Amino acid sequence: MTRHIRVTRYHAILRVQQHLETKSFPRLQMALLVALTGAGGWLCSALLLHAGMHSMALRYPLAVGAAYGFFMLLLWLWLRIDSRDFFDLPSPNWNGTGSSRHCADAADLAAAPFKSGGGGDYAGGGASAPWDSPALDSPALGSPSLPSTDTPGLFSGLSDAAGSVSDADEIAIPLIAIVMAVGMALASLYVIYIAPVLFSELMFDGVLSYTLYRRLRTSDSPHWVQTAMRHTAVPFAVTALLLALVGLGLGLYAPGAHSLGQALAQHAAH
Repeated sequence: MTRHIRVTRYHAILRVQQHLETKSFPRLQMALLVALTGAGGWLCSALLLHAGMHSMALRYPLAVGAAYGFFMLLLWLWLRIDSRDFFDLPSPNWNGTGSSRHCADAADLAAAPFKSGGGGDYAGGGASAPWDSPALDSPALGSPSLPSTDTPGLFSGLSDAAGSVSDADEIAIPLIAIVMAVGMALASLYVIYIAPVLFSELMFDGVLSYTLYRRLRTSDSPHWVQTAMRHTAVPFAVTALLLALVGLGLGLYAPGAHSLGQALAQHAAH
């Protein structure tokens, strides 16, 4: 007689997450995938530059898109490898009526009680600081006075303004490089941070749902690609937008440069 298991997708994923965090290092594995993804994006950008695409504002977002496709391929490879190492599940053609020992093990894994505090919900918050502008000096009481027409003072003000613009040009390229590095680092750290949740859902939607599909209260389970995109599409899209703006900025402040390295070299030469 087949035992009937009533388990929700949420509880099954929490159980899988607990198992992954106990038996492996999901964030370390994700860090490796992110590093390989970054290398793939850099290689794609280099190939596009070699092919004659000199516009950084266009080449950088295209490289991010190619890197995202490579990242999805890496997730698929991870799913293929780790599903065998951790679960050793039967063929997806199991109809739920057999007596396979592996099927019972998969069902027991999802239905077993899980410890509280295993994780699964991640929330983040941001903080913003007010930008205070200096108070304007109140004009002195009394009869109004006409603005000064002192010519040397006017030339001095124009000279100071020109010097400020020159100083801004001097720090523009290093500042753009710093913004680029910080933005990419934050996106990478976010994906690494959510690795336990992401891997757990991928494992369930890509492998376990085939054996537990008919035992769940929900009538359907999303494809693992949908799950991966739901968690990672936003950080990759933000990164693509950021790099497009970086490319525009580098093209403005370093005309003739076709890469960040050339822009920094041009800045150092000046």
